[in-house]
Amino acid sequence: IYLDRENQISLLLQKNAEQTTNHFAELNKVNQTLKQEIHIREQLEQLLRNSLEETKTVAEKDALTGIANRRSIVDYAKTEYLRCISDTLPFSLLMVDMDNLKQINDQYGHIAGDKAIIFLARTLNKLLRKIDGIGRWGGDEFLVVLSESNVDTAQMVADRLKKRMNAISLEE
Repeated sequence: IYLDRENQISLLLQKNAEQTTNHFAELNKVNQTLKQEIHIREQLEQLLRNSLEETKTVAEKDALTGIANRRSIVDYAKTEYLRCISDTLPFSLLMVDMDNLKQINDQYGHIAGDKAIIFLARTLNKLLRKIDGIGRWGGDEFLVVLSESNVDTAQMVADRLKKRMNAISLEE
């Protein structure tokens, strides 16, 4: 009877060990599946973040020039205006209009006109400080936000821009 009892216990232990091994194997499979699902979800989240960032860029940037679009520059102008008013600092805006864009388009084609618009946007960016803002108002018009700048400073910026733009040729 004693050996029989030992055999029964031994068989039960062996069966229990087999069941535990099977459970561990099942748990490992489930764990691997979960790891794969987590990895897929992480990839999807990254794609979503990238898509949201791209959507934000499209919503805020002018497609041709890469500078702020009208809505974005108006938002920036409002924010800076309120900040300057609050801090009793000067604030100026410039409206920049490119002369003769229609003639450039008619004579040299729209690609040349686009290049002229891009060149003007880049020139404005080079002339401005980091706290200033530039945005495409529409067509060949740009809005420049000159934070902490009085009328005299705004006039100097406008004169520098005009001088730079008058000095270029269409070949540039």
